[in-house]
Amino acid sequence: MASVTCVETRLNSNILARPCYSCATLTAETAVYKQIHIVGCSPRSGTTLLYEMMSACCHFDKLYGHETRFNRTQASDGQTLLTKRPKDTQFMPRVLASVPEFWVIYCLRDPRDVVVSKHRIAGDKYYSNLRLWREQHGFAQRMQTHERCITVRYEDLVRDPDAVQSMLQKQIPWLTCTHPFSEYHQHAKLSAQSERAMHGLRSINTDSIGRWRDNLPRIVSQIQRHGDISALLIECGYEADTSWMNELEGIQPDHSPSRYPDRKGLWNQIRQGGNIALKVAAYRFNRWRRGQL
Repeated sequence: MASVTCVETRLNSNILARPCYSCATLTAETAVYKQIHIVGCSPRSGTTLLYEMMSACCHFDKLYGHETRFNRTQASDGQTLLTKRPKDTQFMPRVLASVPEFWVIYCLRDPRDVVVSKHRIAGDKYYSNLRLWREQHGFAQRMQTHERCITVRYEDLVRDPDAVQSMLQKQIPWLTCTHPFSEYHQHAKLSAQSERAMHGLRSINTDSIGRWRDNLPRIVSQIQRHGDISALLIECGYEADTSWMNELEGIQPDHSPSRYPDRKGLWNQIRQGGNIALKVAAYRFNRWRRGQL
């Protein structure tokens, strides 16, 4: 098992290692609206929970509904805006590099727990897979040193939500909170989509951490399809070594399908790259046309 670091200690260390954006001086020309967009390492990474926490416990002038893509939003100059869509991670490195006052919160979760998680809209199917997790995390690694990209681990969020809230306030100087994250369930008003994704509104708990151990056949199948993930688990702090693989010995794989495909062909990869460039360019043009770039 990996050593467990105090949530608050790890979060504060992350802050000290990053540049302080609050030291920047904003001019009148940069007084465009401020947006926080929540993305993830995959669907089922905690983006809905974090969005509901922030929308219930922080002040924003404008909130978009469940799963709104980054380029389908707008606001007036000076307003604050909160949006989220887990699979928008692929667009964020380009957006951060060219759009002012745009902040990204990247939700990271143990890939083993991601691939065993289910969503009501997918019925009995597993929702995500290691192929998608690797892809999205790869995009996130391109922006993790950017001053307006903040990584929030799902495990930290449910273990100590108020420590995560404090870290976000330190990293985002204009973020104003009205209630502690730990009490979000007392103030949240979930949409039908969020309630379905979260399996209902309830107080925060850690029951979903380590749930992969109850679904070992699924883990074996995903590793057979996508390869060993021990290096990634160690890099992300979820394991100290490869000894966790001992738990998989003698387990027969469960090859049940995922909602998202386990394979992506070459043409789809090429098309994805073009889609990223096109959508970000169109988004920048529309903001430039409104005088907000």
